[in-house]
This record gives sequence, C-alpha cells and structure tokens, in this order.
Amino acid sequence: MLSFYRRQSDRSRRYPENRKGTTTVEMAMMLPVFVMSILGIIEVGRAMMLVQVLEDATRTGVRMAILSNTNNSQVTSAVQTLVHNTTNVATGNITVAIGVNGNNSAALSTAVPGDTISVSVQVPFSAASWVPPNFLKGKTLTSLCTMQHE
Repeated sequence: MLSFYRRQSDRSRRYPENRKGTTTVEMAMMLPVFVMSILGIIEVGRAMMLVQVLEDATRTGVRMAILSNTNNSQVTSAVQTLVHNTTNVATGNITVAIGVNGNNSAALSTAVPGDTISVSVQVPFSAASWVPPNFLKGKTLTSLCTMQHE
C-alpha cells in the first residue's frame, strides 16, 4: 500500500514554528504605504469634486453676467457665495475674474448684445484640502465659462 503523508521533519523545514512576529513586521512595513494611498485617493477625489463645483459656479456666474441688469460685484458675490456654501472655502481664497470681449477690467455695464462675456474662478487647492500632507500642495484649480451677452 502507498502512503501519502509527510514526515514531521519535512513540515518543520517548510513551516517553522518560530515565525511569531512576522505579521507585525509585515504590517509595520505595509501600513504606511496603505494609509498614504488612501489619503491620496481622498485628496484627488476632493480635487475632482472642487473642480465640478467651480465649473458649476462659473456657469451660474456667466448666466447671471450675460443679462443686461447685472454688474460685476453681483456676479462676483454670487459665485463666491456658491463656492463657499458648497465647499466651505473662505471667500477670500476665491478669485473671480469677469471679462468682456477678453478685457478683464471692463465693467458688465459696458457690454452690448453679442459681446463675449467670460467668468473665471480660481481657488488654491491648499485652501480646500482635507488631508494634512497636501499631495496637491501649490496647485490652483481653475474654471472658465464664456457666453454671449443678451
């Protein structure tokens, strides 16, 4: 009869009994990598969410700016309020630029029907980050939308 069992000496060579602590060492080596990966995913997700909010704010601002009865301060205030209420970024960190036919210093009151109105919003990502290491430190998120004046 054929026997299929291993001798004790073969098993002890493959699976030593003195492996206590190897799990702890492996965890200590891999946990920082895992945590940094998770924090990076959170940071990039926050940046993507903020870009979507900025795009919505610029669309809202340019829709408001193409109407004939609005001025620059109304549009700036509306855009800053929308971004602040959605992302909790301080209004001092939200830069709004309104342009008429490419001139960013022109007032909306000078625009005539057919002129190109653009609204640009910029936020430094460090003002909106949730994660302390700031993977995207020094980056500025920007959105621009352009429409014709009515």
